[in-house]
Amino acid sequence: MHVICDPSFTCYFIKPDKKRDTLKAVFGLGKEDRLDIPLITDDAKQYYGLSKINCLCWIHEIRHYIKLNPYLGYHKQILDLFLGELFEFYRFMQLYKINPNDILKAEIIAKFEELIFRSYGYGELELRLASTWKNRDRLLQFLDFPYIPLHNNESEIAAREPVIKRKISYGTRSELGKCAWENALSIKDTCRKLDVNFFQYMQDIYSNSFAMPRLAGILTPVNSAY
Repeated sequence: MHVICDPSFTCYFIKPDKKRDTLKAVFGLGKEDRLDIPLITDDAKQYYGLSKINCLCWIHEIRHYIKLNPYLGYHKQILDLFLGELFEFYRFMQLYKINPNDILKAEIIAKFEELIFRSYGYGELELRLASTWKNRDRLLQFLDFPYIPLHNNESEIAAREPVIKRKISYGTRSELGKCAWENALSIKDTCRKLDVNFFQYMQDIYSNSFAMPRLAGILTPVNSAY
């Protein structure tokens, strides 16, 4: 199940694999085409190169540090202090998004480099920091494009519904069933985001009343996808 969404809509696509070519087809891209809007992902490799502006989710990045499990108490203290600084840095980045300016931008870059290159005395933490530094361009895209969210929580939330449904019914049994899942889940989550009553909307369609505005007509254009 592939989930493509932004704050105003969600689309679900059930495909046989997670290959990049499959995703290009989902986005309607040719072999050499790329999206013109930022794409925010969890660093799964199939998303590489799909957009001209590739971004990484900071929540997923922070999660790597939370999952570190030091054996020594001394290393645990180092990690706890680091996590406190990392969460403070995240709040600092949120301030920039509220009021982007060159002064804050320079401070964020300086603080980021200070966190990365400091000697901590905990090898696993420093290895993880090296990976974060390698991904710095995609993590800091929001400095040049402040409208880009720091995370892709929209897609994380949207993915819960099909996961629950799959656990209950164990998937679909036909092409028509697959299409029914894609359509119903997409409409339901888009209704939620647009504050439209899903049951009333579906009743409006099946009764042939068509008195309610179509979702496509009330969507709000946004500048990025997850």
